[in-house]
Amino acid sequence: MLISLKRTGACHALIWSAPDVRYLCGAVYAPEQVVRERMPGRLSTFTPLVAKALRRLALRWIAVGEGCDSDLNAMASSDELSAN
Repeated sequence: MLISLKRTGACHALIWSAPDVRYLCGAVYAPEQVVRERMPGRLSTFTPLVAKALRRLALRWIAVGEGCDSDLNAMASSDELSAN
């Protein structure tokens, strides 16, 4: 919400990773790209510094490496249950 400045819908910082076949957080995996898209041109000299700070904050905000915080409860299929 902080990067996109919106409360619903996909974050503007999401980027598609074809090799991983999933979306990734651009603030973590491509922070300079995200900063360049959001910062006015005259401040572009600060892009590397701001990108580094953004990446560190994003890692903390989304708790990378801390496990999933989804409310989704996955259930095994009947095939998976019968195989055990």
